[in-house]
Amino acid sequence: IGSYLGTHVCVAQLLGANKIYAYDCNKLVTDKLNNTVKINNWDNVIVNNIGLSDKKNKFKFKQIDYNISASYIEETHNNYVPEAHFVDDVNVDSLNSLIDLNNFSEDSNFLIKIDVEAHELYALNGMSNILQDKRTKNLIIELAPLLLKDFNIVISIIDLIISHGFNKIFLIFDVLIHHWDGNVFDTSLCEQLTRDSLITRLRQPIDIGKPSLLEVAFEKE
Repeated sequence: IGSYLGTHVCVAQLLGANKIYAYDCNKLVTDKLNNTVKINNWDNVIVNNIGLSDKKNKFKFKQIDYNISASYIEETHNNYVPEAHFVDDVNVDSLNSLIDLNNFSEDSNFLIKIDVEAHELYALNGMSNILQDKRTKNLIIELAPLLLKDFNIVISIIDLIISHGFNKIFLIFDVLIHHWDGNVFDTSLCEQLTRDSLITRLRQPIDIGKPSLLEVAFEKE
């Protein structure tokens, strides 16, 4: 979710994922990802040029030309990047509306990866069905207070995820997704955190005046 050019799509494919759904509202990147899928004949990868939110809607999309991956939906971002420029209105919808969980076998294992540049709370509110599903064991999310209008939104994101039964929290880096075996994410190499210690880490600056950006894995027991 927030697939960009498909780094995690490629990793999941190489590790044998049965079905991969990629979502991004930026047509520039989904066109490139579709091309990657076509070249490699990955018929189990479904690329969707739509953003995920809490309901069907349209938002203003701003692009950062020197860092396309950090482009964002204007309405939920704090808009601190002066170089960002309006590109277009983009379509969004909820994952609850787009995915029918009855189409998946009972022994499925779902892993969700989210990187949506300050639109996390909206996306999570629109995927309650899959979050509460017992087949969803792992969720990986990038949390970046710098991008949000209020730090309390970060706390709301964390509490919402925990409320769906994700009671283990691990600090990870991108490279560690390579330890996912297609079944359950391997968190044995990750630093385990509590809710409060995660919030504390997010408050700590990584540079003077720059709040932390962390990639975090949530796991159900």
